[in-house]
Amino acid sequence: DPICGEFVTTVVDCASQNCLVPSLEISAEESLCVTEGTITVQADVLSGESGSGTFSGPGIIDNVNGVFDPSEANIGTNRIIYSFISDQNCFASISTSITVFDLPVASFSQDRDTMCITETLLLEYNGTENVESLMWDLDNGQGTGLLTNQEVTFPTQGLKIISLAVE
Repeated sequence: DPICGEFVTTVVDCASQNCLVPSLEISAEESLCVTEGTITVQADVLSGESGSGTFSGPGIIDNVNGVFDPSEANIGTNRIIYSFISDQNCFASISTSITVFDLPVASFSQDRDTMCITETLLLEYNGTENVESLMWDLDNGQGTGLLTNQEVTFPTQGLKIISLAVE
């Protein structure tokens, strides 16, 4: 007496192999910047079977040799799978994750273009969130406040060049 009408049946065929599941190990760098060069994901068959394997996942540009290109992957976590089939047709797979980080953007705005040396310039960071470090160059100005936002005073007059680098 099904709720939505007729019963639905699905049939799946499978075959039991007379072999042990191969034991695999996979290793790769855990994180890369999108601009870094290619790396090779390493996979080993620990149980000694002979056979062949392939790599798959975002960023894999050579599925036989496990070459990973971060510029071809997704920004964020990429799941890489190694699938192995032994000469006895026994199958195993293993996966690892590689995180690809985008280049951070160093960007800020200021509340004024002209000021007196007795006034304060407010700098507001509006670049990439959660960066590891911000390095302000205030052109001999004195900054106070958070790393992301600065309140700057200048002891001398003249054109000031302010820059910011993020990592």
